[in-house]
Amino acid sequence: MMISIALEEICSHGEDRVTLPTLFSILTSPHSSASSDLINIKQALCTTLLTIPTLQFHAAHHIQSVFTSSDPSIQSFEAAEAMNLKIVAKQHLRDNFLGLYNVQSFNASISHHQRRTLHLLALTSKCLSGELSDAKYTEEEIDEVKEHWASEMLSVIQTYRR
Repeated sequence: MMISIALEEICSHGEDRVTLPTLFSILTSPHSSASSDLINIKQALCTTLLTIPTLQFHAAHHIQSVFTSSDPSIQSFEAAEAMNLKIVAKQHLRDNFLGLYNVQSFNASISHHQRRTLHLLALTSKCLSGELSDAKYTEEEIDEVKEHWASEMLSVIQTYRR
């Protein structure tokens, strides 16, 4: 479950990338487990993320700015954190986050503006879903709000396209 949430969070950052400490702070509560447990969880998260081929690893202020998942210098959470290692999902994984599946196989061309709009919609939907689930609404109420929100977003997009 934590990896799915981590991937969603990485994709939600788009091309901007996310650091491991930022990602970890999003995934854990401030009151979670003992310090030794957190270190083990951080390392397990780092190790698992390194096995996902659709992720890329970057460090801005390092001689080598792009790292492969097998690079020995990023294998530990502490080393990756010290390098301010940032993670970005490859474009096709980010497309999946936006609900765009098999874009390349259909030779569909999506402009940067359209992709950015979809990204903002996905982020808004993610925030809205989180707020609704935190507030303990019923499933029917959540569905009603989502339908209303989607209708409003479509009208905004149609207005913008004119």
